[in-house]
Amino acid sequence: MTRTGIAAGLLAGLCQAALAGEISNAYTDIDVEKGCSVFAASEEEGPFANLICNGWQGYPVLIFSGDLRESVFYGFPPGTDLPWESFSAFNSTGGRIEWRIEKDGQRSVPFATIHRWFVNADPENPDRRTEVLVVEKVGQVDKRDGCAVGLVLATGNPQANEAARRIADERARHFDCGTDKPAVVGAGVPDFTSSGNGLFLGPFDRVGDHLLGVRAVVPAADLHPFAGLEILVVLEEVLHLLQGDVGKVRVFGDILVTQRELR
Repeated sequence: MTRTGIAAGLLAGLCQAALAGEISNAYTDIDVEKGCSVFAASEEEGPFANLICNGWQGYPVLIFSGDLRESVFYGFPPGTDLPWESFSAFNSTGGRIEWRIEKDGQRSVPFATIHRWFVNADPENPDRRTEVLVVEKVGQVDKRDGCAVGLVLATGNPQANEAARRIADERARHFDCGTDKPAVVGAGVPDFTSSGNGLFLGPFDRVGDHLLGVRAVVPAADLHPFAGLEILVVLEEVLHLLQGDVGKVRVFGDILVTQRELR
């Protein structure tokens, strides 16, 4: 290859790196007592509890739990047909989430999360749990889609974190939820199911609008120029919906106070 060809190749690589943006990470912890609010719960006909928790820089984390299983959505959810994603076996999630963040100029946007799950994959040995790192695409304000991008077996795998980060950085930003299939790394990853039919526990009519309004208490300043305006508009819609949904969804006072402060 000539010097000109080498220089052109290097320049192309630099341009691609610049277009991709600088990638960093950050960690947040799920604190059920201080950082989460219950927006729906029941102890009848199959107990369940649904929480909305603080994520990174105003991005919410939605945790749906019931029948000893969990489904988690990271970021801003769609208004309808929220996906239920979980392992078939009994499971629970860890308390810490890694966020993969792309910085482009003054904007920093989380595009993926890595979260450790604990799965009771062996019914004959309920105390034995398989650990899996689940890589998820983060739902954005302007495009509220999020889903599992990859599954990495963490039990007995010292390279699990690196593999999960590689999947997040290479696949999450361009992953087409509903069409693309999650990458699976490691033999023996427990069965993981995803349903786009909104099969949630409890009353979830228009739940996406409810949750977006509830958690938009610390909007990320660098999402895009109209992010704050859009969130405020959604809050107006949420307040209107709540007036008609009293009794359907268990809403706590601190959520309403936060909404009033934003108006």
